Amino acid sequence: MATSPADNHDHDHDQFLASISPSPSPPLYPPWSCSPQFLSLKDELFTPTAFYQVTDLLLANPNLNSTHVFRADILFDSAGKLKSPDEEIARCYGPHPTPEQSTTQSKSEEHQPLPPYQFANFNQTRTVLRKFIPRNPNIDPPLLQTCHFYESPPAPNNPTPRKCLFVLRPHVTLPEDMPWYHPKLQALAFFYEYYPTPKGVYKSSLSLHFLLFPSQSPATDISSRLQRTLLSLLKTQARLCLYRLPGADLDAQSEKKEFPGFVDVACGNGVLVYILHQEGYPGWGFDARRRKTRSILPESTQSRLKETIYIPQPFIDAATTPSLDPDTSTPFKLESGADFFNGIFHEETFIISNHADELTLWTPLIGAMSKPASPMPFLAIPCCSHSLSGARYRFPPPKQYKKKKQEVETATEEEQPASGDLKALAAQRKQERADPGVGYSAYASLTARLVEIANEVGYADVEKTLLRIPSTRNIGVIGGMKLPGESKLNDEADVIEKVARVVERECKREGGVGIAANLWIKRAEGLQKPGGKSKRESGHP
Repeated sequence: MATSPADNHDHDHDQFLASISPSPSPPLYPPWSCSPQFLSLKDELFTPTAFYQVTDLLLANPNLNSTHVFRADILFDSAGKLKSPDEEIARCYGPHPTPEQSTTQSKSEEHQPLPPYQFANFNQTRTVLRKFIPRNPNIDPPLLQTCHFYESPPAPNNPTPRKCLFVLRPHVTLPEDMPWYHPKLQALAFFYEYYPTPKGVYKSSLSLHFLLFPSQSPATDISSRLQRTLLSLLKTQARLCLYRLPGADLDAQSEKKEFPGFVDVACGNGVLVYILHQEGYPGWGFDARRRKTRSILPESTQSRLKETIYIPQPFIDAATTPSLDPDTSTPFKLESGADFFNGIFHEETFIISNHADELTLWTPLIGAMSKPASPMPFLAIPCCSHSLSGARYRFPPPKQYKKKKQEVETATEEEQPASGDLKALAAQRKQERADPGVGYSAYASLTARLVEIANEVGYADVEKTLLRIPSTRNIGVIGGMKLPGESKLNDEADVIEKVARVVERECKREGGVGIAANLWIKRAEGLQKPGGKSKRESGHP
């Protein structure tokens, strides 16, 4: 008799529960627990610098581990590395805080760090207090968490591995009071051991340990979900360490390259261009219409905001009357005589498409057409859903979403909410809807189509990330990222052909590329006429 996936899942979880034992690594003696699954990272080659860099990154960005968490506010850092919201405001609008101010920042009585655990032969080196801000505060409450760092003291002329301990303690006394997004545990600990080899390379290992509440027991309180969560936390920490974050290590290997410049397509009022200039990044932006609010920006920014219409090169080709004699062919012109350009940018330009509406799906195509051998990097933040012709269109969910939906519906039929009532089930469904970018909305389908097109035209490294912006449309799609030393090139003719195929396929619903081009051009010229719609109403075609 064949076993079902659910039976295999239960069997795997039972094996995991049976493998839980007191932590074998000093100083994490009982009541700390561990499992061989959390001791699997042996002899990895990542440095202590990478471990601390990643730890700081995840302290400030818990949303990398949970989509239910929006951000973390740092309330206190004894080392002064991570800044509180007040310090960040002071950094932007006033003098930088001194190290003394950073390490002695005030903490209210309700925001005091928990006292540190004591571990034999370990020195506490740092304390961080942070506050989790949930993505949907109507479902989950905020949570305070104290994080302690420990190190084993170095011993002269002793090859014993150095050890680092990173302990996370939520400010919760009962497991039932723990928010959904945090593991129901009294504490977590990452244990990192390393020692240098004669060649100067660090051999290291990373393990994860946990401390149950006094009222908990492994057999009844460690669910399969908690098992998966702990494994995910460990894998994320290790993956980012092995990826080698940009920092001192990379800067030491190669000279820091000068930022090539950016272009903000459909830049609207130009505020983003202004902010990036203030931060030292050169670039410019364009839109079909000039905004009155640009007048409040400095002249140095206004000079970099162009009023011009974007006509994609495939549409220019489709709208140009062909001629047997190239010398007598008529160059493309708009009937209104307005300025336009085809979106072929200078090499290495970083393309920003921030709520660009009609230009959203064109973003990876612009990058590929501008540099087919190595498509330009881009950041696209989708908003309203439009086809390549500029017409409003709701894309169907991709096939993998449909398959996943069927799997979820099948699994849901076999599962019941923990409390067994309709209120708990309704809360579960509401929570699922609160996860952005997941599901079958027009926004999710548009984002999926953007990633799909980018992959089709030569971007092999497209990623999605959640942005900290005051908008429900806060998914950023990033393409064209490369590690130092990477120089993989595409076949230029092949990329151009792929772009043509994508444009032809996507324009079929309008009747072909020619008709789509005419629709685009007509709408674009209408934007510059008196009474033309603003970007908020129709975007930049």
